[in-house]
Amino acid sequence: AGLVCMAPVRFAPWRSAVDVALWAELARLKLDVQRLDDAPLPLAAHFAPGQGGDAAGRGAAGPALQVSPGALGGEPVPRNRFACAGSLRNVNTLEDFSGGEARRALGEAAAAALWEAIVSGEAERDASLLGRFAVLCHADLKKWKFYHWFCYPCFALERPAELAAAAPLAAEEGEGARCEGLCAAVLAWRGACAAGEGAAQQEIVAPAAFTCGFRRAAAGASAEVKWERLDLAAVGEAFHSSDRGEGLVLAAFDPCASGSDANSAAAGWPVRNLLALAAARWVAPGEQPLRLRLLCVRERRGVVSTTDSVLMDVEVPPLDVTQGMPKALFAWERNAKGKAAPRVADLGAIMDPERLAEQAADLNLKLMRWRVLPELDTDALRATRCLLLGAGTLGCAVARGLLAWGVRTVTFTDCARVSYSNPVRQSLYSFEDCKGGGRPKAQAAAEALRAIFPGTDARHEELTIPMPGHPVGEEDSVLATKALQDAARLRALIESHDAVFVLTDTRESRWLPTLLCAALGRPLFNTALGFDSYVVMRHGAAPVDGVGCPPCAAAALDEAPRNLCLAASGARASAGSRLGCYFCNDVVAPLDSTRHRTLDQQCTVTRPGLAPIAGALAVEMLVAMVHHPDGAAAPASGGASGLAAEEVESKSPLGALAHQLRGFLGSLQQLPVAGAAYDRCTACSESVVDAYRRQGDAFLLRAFNEPSYLEELTGLAEMKRAAEGADCAWDGSDGEMSGDDW
Repeated sequence: AGLVCMAPVRFAPWRSAVDVALWAELARLKLDVQRLDDAPLPLAAHFAPGQGGDAAGRGAAGPALQVSPGALGGEPVPRNRFACAGSLRNVNTLEDFSGGEARRALGEAAAAALWEAIVSGEAERDASLLGRFAVLCHADLKKWKFYHWFCYPCFALERPAELAAAAPLAAEEGEGARCEGLCAAVLAWRGACAAGEGAAQQEIVAPAAFTCGFRRAAAGASAEVKWERLDLAAVGEAFHSSDRGEGLVLAAFDPCASGSDANSAAAGWPVRNLLALAAARWVAPGEQPLRLRLLCVRERRGVVSTTDSVLMDVEVPPLDVTQGMPKALFAWERNAKGKAAPRVADLGAIMDPERLAEQAADLNLKLMRWRVLPELDTDALRATRCLLLGAGTLGCAVARGLLAWGVRTVTFTDCARVSYSNPVRQSLYSFEDCKGGGRPKAQAAAEALRAIFPGTDARHEELTIPMPGHPVGEEDSVLATKALQDAARLRALIESHDAVFVLTDTRESRWLPTLLCAALGRPLFNTALGFDSYVVMRHGAAPVDGVGCPPCAAAALDEAPRNLCLAASGARASAGSRLGCYFCNDVVAPLDSTRHRTLDQQCTVTRPGLAPIAGALAVEMLVAMVHHPDGAAAPASGGASGLAAEEVESKSPLGALAHQLRGFLGSLQQLPVAGAAYDRCTACSESVVDAYRRQGDAFLLRAFNEPSYLEELTGLAEMKRAAEGADCAWDGSDGEMSGDDW
């Protein structure tokens, strides 16, 4: 027998069930899209009908409101589920989350949206609006903790809906045939192919709404009772008709599980707002309470169950909508301990450590885009492949700076081994690297970089750079063969990277990289140290058209890395405006600077703070170039200029993009300098680059073996002979001057 005493209808509160992948999507949206904007986002959720039998115990904690990974992106509701409309507000600080103002504002907005959907009739057309919910959230993306609190708004009616009777559908006295017919109608609504509980194996598709009405059709000659299905708008019209909905059953798929007498008469949370809709729209003020038959549909093993579904007789008092929105109630979800407090999803404890490190490494860069540097192109930096020639004090400093800016591909080249004097100045090495004669520097540096951040694609090459002034002998000699092989390997490395950093110890070791970058159209960043001074510079465009220049290795990458290729960007500067290289101020060819050196001259004796400063400036110069619309062809901005063109304002969002920076630690000065390319330069002039492109290895062997060859090729030797002749002519004419002439 059903209940006979009148009592308020009870409702089982929601229990949120959030897929952890949603928090990862929220983190992406916060970092890349929303940033400082904390406006609410639409959030979709869904629920399944409550389960009876053995499955009921799994829902003892309350009906589950499920939030899937695509809930923020409008993902369709899964099959066999019913939608609920919600919103999520991700506030910027934990103080905003903990304070009551944000919580109160979010709850009031959700209640107002629910009330508007009810009084406007929109909820009759889209029943998912009756499942309105809101989520207040704060994402701590340093620790990957997501604080969240679900709110389920409802209304405190002047008189609550009362339960007159409730019984399982199967136990309804004298309703056998009609109950079977109603169950069949519900199954048809659900999309099953056959009636009755025997349709367990049929594929089921959820209808658009979790609720609708059923009305008995007129009985014909057959004893079978027919039920007509009505949408909510038609249900409202039926209750406003003369018979006030006689014979009508309001059915709702109920998320509340059954299985015990204690909760068999409780309804799920969406039913609470459904009854508020009935009170506001289906019964007029001053009329007697609306008496309706409410069928809370539940399932067992995926099929509508007559033993678990509950048929209730409910009285709904009228609600006068002309008085405005009634008092709103906010059911803030309890946490796992049963306290009225938020929950915390700690993804840091379950994420793969390498994945967590990758997210954390990009955090500071993405935070720059929120306020101070919205133009920051992290994808372009990630795609930029950097070649470091030299893995010493400067190489270590540059590598760490590139890593901090989000560059993920770094290749070290060096031919030395780690010595005991290195670790105190070179940050990528440790005492263990020095033992046993020392590990190869390039290998140790690459492994150290991967140990710092496993997501780095750090590679190494043990390579000796051939140098002019260091003879290698005839073409078929062992030294010459080795030198040409090393030159070919260096060229291949430069071709496969987007930016080259020359960080070597000697002046002549910078010549071949400078020549190759000029010939191949790769930007080169040259950094050199004195005792308390430094120079950081970028080399200019190629001196001749890129005939025979291989396609840019970055052609498949995004626009910014592709612009780093001087040849691909069409950067052929006019005479007098092309930026010079490291050798453009020289009037002699590079020579062997390693001979006759004392111990203090053999080592790089510099103030220890100098290398980090110069290395950082070189990295910053690259980053500014990546963000400049002209890329590697960007003109010099700022500082004294030796160019024909006037000083230009930088178009890079990171500010000035200098040609050279010369610093003097002793006087605490740093000077930006711009210098034009020299047409007699021994490394980047048109005559040298053209000779290399035409002659190849033969040219290189002459440059290595003959100190005077580069001077003769470029015209430096002729210029010096002419200058010497002019001096002689001047000296010979001194005696001819008379006092009167003076």
